[in-house]
Amino acid sequence: MTQTAFDFLASIPRKTIEHAWTRHDRGEVPFPWYEHTSGWQIIHCGHPTALYRYYAVDPDGATHYSSNGFGWAMLADAKRDLDERFGVVREMEVER
Repeated sequence: MTQTAFDFLASIPRKTIEHAWTRHDRGEVPFPWYEHTSGWQIIHCGHPTALYRYYAVDPDGATHYSSNGFGWAMLADAKRDLDERFGVVREMEVER
């Protein structure tokens, strides 16, 4: 077998990223909701033209909004804000 300059990569321990958020579809409703492994949820309000369409629910059932007092316009913003404000990690690194 011929060796290549990249054979050493196989011996290096790698970290992979496992996503901590799971998407759940609502059947006929086109707006999914997302659940974190810690129990947090990000829910779409269901209105197709809403400006601030996402809000969060913590494991105890309390509703949370963005720092502007409304929801989040983008799903990525909701995940980042929850990570920064409440320590809800967006992804977990796992040693493989």
